[in-house]
Amino acid sequence: MQKSLLFKGANRALLLATIAFGANFSVWILFAVLALELQTTLSLSALELGMLFASPMLTGALLRIPAGFLADKYNPKMLFVLQMLTVVPSLLLLPSAHSLADHMLLGLWIGVSGTSFTFGIRYITDWFERSQQGTAMGIFGAGNAGAALNARGSAIQLSNI
Repeated sequence: MQKSLLFKGANRALLLATIAFGANFSVWILFAVLALELQTTLSLSALELGMLFASPMLTGALLRIPAGFLADKYNPKMLFVLQMLTVVPSLLLLPSAHSLADHMLLGLWIGVSGTSFTFGIRYITDWFERSQQGTAMGIFGAGNAGAALNARGSAIQLSNI
């Protein structure tokens, strides 16, 4: 028995959502790699470094519940796009941050990228039959690989500066 996709274009939607999730997840790693560099530049204590690492995770975790409510009520694809557009200015402002407070505020803002998992999962499940949703969500979750690729690339770039 061959299983059919719920909608035509489901595989394309899954691919694009996975790439977008990978990009969002890599933003967190970019911030972590930057934080390691800031430890030296700003002479951060272990506590300050920990707070810097935790800032995007805190925002991402706290916003996932309201993101879930929004994803149930509104178009998750549009929310996914709006979430990514919301994070872009924080990335553009990173080079102008000079203090721990600046970086912590930007880290909290960058944490909005953590809601991408909620929006992406909600978006993907609409495209697949119940019997295929587990596989689709597993493939989507592989977007975490973007973090590994970014960590490697960011470390190489920082070592060349």
